[in-house]
Order: sequence, then C-alpha cells, then structure tokens
Amino acid sequence: MQEQEYSLVVPQEKIYDQIYQDYLVFLKQAKIMVSEYYDSLDLTLLKSGIVFRFRIDDGKSIVQIKKKVDLTADNLLISESKEEVQSSLAASKGMQFIKKQYPQVDLQKVLTLRTLRQLYYCDDFDFILDKTQYENHLTGQQGTIYEIEMEILNLNKGDIKFIQELGQKYNLQKNQYTKIERILLTELPKL
Repeated sequence: MQEQEYSLVVPQEKIYDQIYQDYLVFLKQAKIMVSEYYDSLDLTLLKSGIVFRFRIDDGKSIVQIKKKVDLTADNLLISESKEEVQSSLAASKGMQFIKKQYPQVDLQKVLTLRTLRQLYYCDDFDFILDKTQYENHLTGQQGTIYEIEMEILNLNKGDIKFIQELGQKYNLQKNQYTKIERILLTELPKL
C-alpha cells in the first residue's frame, strides 16, 4: 500500500493546545496508539529508509514494515507499507522478511511511542493532530513531540490553503522527516 503524508512540526505544547481549542468543533475521533520500533543498534534499517514496528491500535496488534520512497519538493512524504494483524512480532511475516533481507541485523527495541492521535474532519480538508511521548531505548532520552499530519492522495486547493494558513497563524514549519527520524537520527537538524 502506498501512502502520502504531509506534516507540520508543532514546536511546543502551548501551540498544540491552541490548535486543539481552535479546531475542537471538527474533532471526530481520538485514540491512543502504542508503537514499538525495532532496528539494530546502529539503525541499519532506518538509515536504509525502512521502519519496522509493532503497534497496538484500536485493540489490534499490527506489525508494519514501512519504506520511505520519496520526499517531494513540497515535503510530501511518499512511502510504501505492508502490515498484518498479528499477536506477536516474532511470528509475523514482517519479521521473516526483515531477517531474510537483513540477516546481519540483530533486531532490538530502539524506540517506544505513545501517541494521542486526534482526527479532525473539516469542510475542505482533514488532518491529524498528534501528541507523542517517546522513549529512545538507545540513549534513554524521553520527551514529547507534537505535529500535524495529513494523509492525502494529492495536495488539493483546500489542503494547500489549510497548510499555508496554519503555518502562518501558528508559525509552523514543514516537516522533512518522520517522527522516528527526528527522534533517533541525531545528525538531523533540530526543529
């Protein structure tokens, strides 16, 4: 399955809270997802553009492999993913695939995310507001990051207008990296 996602970095909780208040009337669903990410200690998979995770979402256990395909000029992240509902990471087809493609990789849990995901459905656009608490198991660092995501087929006029207005109103920056890259890859510029 191919996904296209556009995201904006929300720089602090105060701005996150303001966006929540301003768009509360459009909030349709909120849920908490817990995701565990697996990789080698030197992040072989992530550096190859691959994310391997085990997520609990709406009571389902989901194993997912996601490959970053492209980042367009307007920061639209294009990725491919395969996922399966599976009670165990070890028993998954995803684990078999990773071990076959990367036999040298000793997989370990490198990151845990606990995300409050809020889905907003507006007239001309939809968006997701995320508040994610993380624990980086490689460094022991913990923290919280905030962002707005839009899962889109293409950037239509409503999406573009919303992104521009939101960026200006709240001084948000276009995100060039996934949450996982922002947390785990220390050589990235900090936003």
